[in-house]
Amino acid sequence: MKRNERGASLIIALVFVSTFSLVIVGSLNYASNSYNQATVTRSVRDASAAADAATQTLINAMRYDINWGQDGSSCAGATYSVGDGRTATVSCSPESGSGGAISGNSSATTGMQPYPLLTDAAVAAPASSSEAGVTVTGSGTMDVSGANTYHSTSFSVASGSAYTDDSGSVYTDGTCANVTPVGVCSAYAGGTTYGTKVTSFKQTAPIASVPATQTAPSCPGTNKYLALSPGTYTDAAALSALTNGSCPGLVLHLLPGTFYFGFTQTGSAAKWVISDPTVDVIGGTPKGWTVGPWTRRPTLPTVGACRTAFDPTPSSGVLLVFGAQSQLSVTASHNVEFCAIPTGAAEANAIFGLDSAITGGSAQSGCVVATSGGCPFINVSGTGVLNVEGVVQAASANITTDFSAGASPSFNWGVFARSMTVNTGGQFVEPVSADPTDPISPSGYQDRYVDLNASIDGTQYLQARVQFVDANGDNPGYRVKILEWSASE
Repeated sequence: MKRNERGASLIIALVFVSTFSLVIVGSLNYASNSYNQATVTRSVRDASAAADAATQTLINAMRYDINWGQDGSSCAGATYSVGDGRTATVSCSPESGSGGAISGNSSATTGMQPYPLLTDAAVAAPASSSEAGVTVTGSGTMDVSGANTYHSTSFSVASGSAYTDDSGSVYTDGTCANVTPVGVCSAYAGGTTYGTKVTSFKQTAPIASVPATQTAPSCPGTNKYLALSPGTYTDAAALSALTNGSCPGLVLHLLPGTFYFGFTQTGSAAKWVISDPTVDVIGGTPKGWTVGPWTRRPTLPTVGACRTAFDPTPSSGVLLVFGAQSQLSVTASHNVEFCAIPTGAAEANAIFGLDSAITGGSAQSGCVVATSGGCPFINVSGTGVLNVEGVVQAASANITTDFSAGASPSFNWGVFARSMTVNTGGQFVEPVSADPTDPISPSGYQDRYVDLNASIDGTQYLQARVQFVDANGDNPGYRVKILEWSASE
């Protein structure tokens, strides 16, 4: 080959190699860029999917809790771990008016007892003309509101203490010492005794026979919900095991219906003890909360946790009937509240102590009816909280309340008992009323409207606006409406 031809071949080879190298480098850059772009796209897609899933998880957690997403309350969001190590955060902001309470009906009278407090120690069985109908101690004032009160025996009002009725007059067959204001109390002056008048309001047993026997369930674990079915319960210890500190954080829900407590124990052992300040015991249809399912323990209203006859569309409540030596003691609790079954009659009983036997159930007996050295049928002391939204009838038994350590007993629809003992703890107290205007118990709740924002490691990927259809608060979250759902690309 000629020399000039060999030179030309070398140049051609160099050009070919250079061109090929440029093509290879360009291909590698293209492949690298494509791979990087695919990685970014996949990362964004994964983040969007994670934000979507986190938002839906929070919605499902919120839907059944009427308090979660209410305007004016903190709206807890949530943080979740993503599979690739990143963190998904969903924030929650209630809109104005979200979940707002609907005003209750304060003019309702269904289920009201016509008199707030009646005591008939002189005509109870066994009768005790020497037992005071009302005993007030503690250098404070016990006030009753709603209407006139009637008592078959005199008062035992300690010096420095007082008994008043701010809505009516006080009538008694005995003396009126320390009843204020002066002139409000009228002692027996002949004619029909007030004891006879009291007896005329005594009701017969609200049930003719006891319901089917039930076994108290075991503790389901800390901070749990547990339903108690209507029926007959005979073991005070089994019920106390749920509420005496052995099952902290429990919400014990007495489902609507009739309960008969005929404990086989006697004396102090025949006592259902509620002594755990973390426990709620609610009887009736939930109001302002729901039974779940839950992903966290709901916040129950301290008062107004069950529906009453004051609600526009009242739901069913509970009737608690006590026989034999069965007793109720509330010495610490978050809230114990019983709402009566709305009957439309003059009196809707929430708690009834039998003064005569029924089929399968004996009348109150033993220490419960003893007028000397006996035991209280209902005792609220310590830091116990008891709210009874219905009439309490216990013609043969004593009710004792002690406000000195912070207890908060409220018999909001009237009491008819053999006697009532109140330690005011130096305060002005009002344990009994028959004029419950129900100002703190709303009749229902508006739907909740909540704005949600989901971020992955601080970068926002989703915005949503959600409506929780709460059916006036009766069935929170039974339906969820997605009003807006905007995902970032």
